[in-house]
Amino acid sequence: MATIDTDWFRDRLAARKLSQRGLARAMGVDPSAISLMFRGRRRMTVEEAGQVAVLLQATTQEVLAAAGVPTQGGDRVRLMGYVQAGGRVVLEAEGLHDTVEAPPGLPVDAVAIQARHGGQEDGWVYYLSETHAPPSHALGQLAVCAVKDNGLLLAHVRRGYRAGAFNLAPTSGPEHQNVALAWAAPVLWIRTSPP
Repeated sequence: MATIDTDWFRDRLAARKLSQRGLARAMGVDPSAISLMFRGRRRMTVEEAGQVAVLLQATTQEVLAAAGVPTQGGDRVRLMGYVQAGGRVVLEAEGLHDTVEAPPGLPVDAVAIQARHGGQEDGWVYYLSETHAPPSHALGQLAVCAVKDNGLLLAHVRRGYRAGAFNLAPTSGPEHQNVALAWAAPVLWIRTSPP
């Protein structure tokens, strides 16, 4: 169970004239999810911390620290691979990983991939967690997606036209419709200038 700074959250909510229920409504989640997070019985995700930070006018780093989520800042993370044209992700062999500087507030299991395709995003670094989530947790987000029997793809995740399927829109190239996914890892941060 995480150690939560409940006073910090209580003070921030009061300063913004928000209740836990109001915060939950603004985030589009069930009020019980907020209650469980603030009591340390449910771990807050980086995405949720970002939403809370905006609503409570704080930094994501402050929210994560108050929520008891271990983070890193200013350290380096493994550059696991690269993104080709069309969003294909290629992972480097173990032992060949370079490292890049990590922005503050990333989870301790953060890794990175870099765009290497000569397009507008060439050289950009995408930071994500090594923890894989169900694909539905990445809806509406840019994520590295494990396409069943077809490798990894960096794409915006949308609902598919069939039950249990997803539409994937890479930053370059055509959309892939009604794709079956094994997991997804949402992008937490993008560095648009070379590291």
